[in-house]
Amino acid sequence: MAEEMWGCRSDEALGRHLLNLDIGLPIDELKLPIRRTQTGESAYSEHALRALNRRGKTIETQVTLAPLIESGGSITGTIILIKVA
Repeated sequence: MAEEMWGCRSDEALGRHLLNLDIGLPIDELKLPIRRTQTGESAYSEHALRALNRRGKTIETQVTLAPLIESGGSITGTIILIKVA
């Protein structure tokens, strides 16, 4: 489904950082919120963003960011949930 939405095949995405993928989502707008989540400055945030699907159609998305916390309490990453309206 992600390939159909964003036009990015698994072999193009595997091993690459999300922020380096050209998928039509305005990733630059998420860089700072992702950093804030990874440093613990922000525990949870939501962002309404306009994106382009692989066919060039504008879509509305709701991006939710939350820290990925290991059992010891340290943040090991960011959970990114993208909901398409």
